[in-house]
Amino acid sequence: ATGVALDYFAGTWQTPDVSASVVAWRGATPAALCLIGEWEARSCRFVAYVATRSSEKGQGVGRLVLGESLRRLGRAGHPEVRAVITEGNDASEALFRGLGFEDRGPLEGAPGPAPTA
Repeated sequence: ATGVALDYFAGTWQTPDVSASVVAWRGATPAALCLIGEWEARSCRFVAYVATRSSEKGQGVGRLVLGESLRRLGRAGHPEVRAVITEGNDASEALFRGLGFEDRGPLEGAPGPAPTA
């Protein structure tokens, strides 16, 4: 997760939207985060990454950060937000579906880190 976050802030594979990204803290420890980027090829925002600390799973903190990011994007006038979920990630599928996302099937040209050999 640390490598993904560093790549995100470096703009390695997309332009970060820091104003819509959210980190939830439990004291001095991050509990969950939602990183938003700009999907330039589709002219929309993209949920680049949602992560929840293991000890926080099942407590709604992932939903909290994703929901807040979506509210920020709505207030900023971004009518379309997309996400790509790894097939078989049932927890993420349920989280996104619960916040109104629809499964549109496989998507070509999705933003993300370049595959490594």
